[in-house]
Amino acid sequence: MNRFALLAALLVPLWLPLAAAPALAGQACAEQPATPDGSKKSARLSTQVREALDSQQLSFALVARAGVDLSEFGLHHSHVGVAWRDHPRGRWYTFHLLNRCGTGQSELVEQSLEDFYNVHLHDYEALIAAPSFPMQLKLQRAFFSPTAQQLHEREYNMIAHPFSTQYQNSNQWVLEVIASALAPAGHVGSRLTAQDWLRNNGFTPSLIPIGAGKRAGARLFSPHVRFSDHTDEEWQAGRYAVVSVDSVMNFIKGKDHGLTETRLRLAGPLAGN
Repeated sequence: MNRFALLAALLVPLWLPLAAAPALAGQACAEQPATPDGSKKSARLSTQVREALDSQQLSFALVARAGVDLSEFGLHHSHVGVAWRDHPRGRWYTFHLLNRCGTGQSELVEQSLEDFYNVHLHDYEALIAAPSFPMQLKLQRAFFSPTAQQLHEREYNMIAHPFSTQYQNSNQWVLEVIASALAPAGHVGSRLTAQDWLRNNGFTPSLIPIGAGKRAGARLFSPHVRFSDHTDEEWQAGRYAVVSVDSVMNFIKGKDHGLTETRLRLAGPLAGN
């Protein structure tokens, strides 16, 4: 039995961003819809991602996109989800947490790779993180188990505190499900136990600066940005701990030395931003 068949036989399927400070103030959505021209570029990029996933003979991977400009924080990709090769709805479907535009709510969605990348992208670069085969098996079991649903918090916050259960952002949900996969069996059954395990096993959040002016604008006009789960110390310093794509990737790389990363930039005549 090959690896793909083994994963399909073992697993039963069930029927995810950090924002740059300029995007914090006065925007209703964590990410914006793609323009018609952007959709064409996104489709080409998703095709490159699909071809790369197939060429690496993967069954499961983490995929990320650059939906907002995070360059002032030293970050690039804003949103991470997982991609499953033999999904019942089609080859290479993604599973991730999305903020419902104009609200402070989120939902877990299954989308094709084309739809995953069909948002307004700040940069047409995709990231693929390919775990080792044993890690692929662990992660796939976790993401398509009831625990993944249990770890979802509908109250969304783009800058949710990594060690608070009040809100959740897209990358944080992915991280907490990863924790459920890596912790001893049965150890993680709630967000609180997932966060306790992460705190005790080397997870380091990203720190982003948000000054008083941007903070006030975000609180007034952006329902998906909230500060109430952060500490007084963060408020005074203007630096906030968050779960970013980078912090998720750094954590899982530390736990899986067989993981490889591939960065794909849009190729061809539509490659400009």
